[in-house]
Amino acid sequence: IYSSFESNEKQNENISIFRGPLFICLSLALILTTKAPAKQTSHVFTTVFIVMWIGSFVVTINAQLLGANISIFQSLCVLGYCVFPLTVSALVIAILR
Repeated sequence: IYSSFESNEKQNENISIFRGPLFICLSLALILTTKAPAKQTSHVFTTVFIVMWIGSFVVTINAQLLGANISIFQSLCVLGYCVFPLTVSALVIAILR
């Protein structure tokens, strides 16, 4: 019983790790979408996600070629947190304009 509880706790911890970068990416996409022209809102929202996934894929491949043991999801988390300053600046600019 103890080992199953421990594995469930570890799964919940792994899921919660991805919530932060997902929230940051969604926030950036929504902020940029609100300031985009009406015909381009879906393109802007989609582009943010595509750039994040392709960027994390490229970083993962590069790290694995250099000998690191990293998954695409770990790379996505790192890129998600690196985008946080951009999200904050986009929010500030959206509020000031």
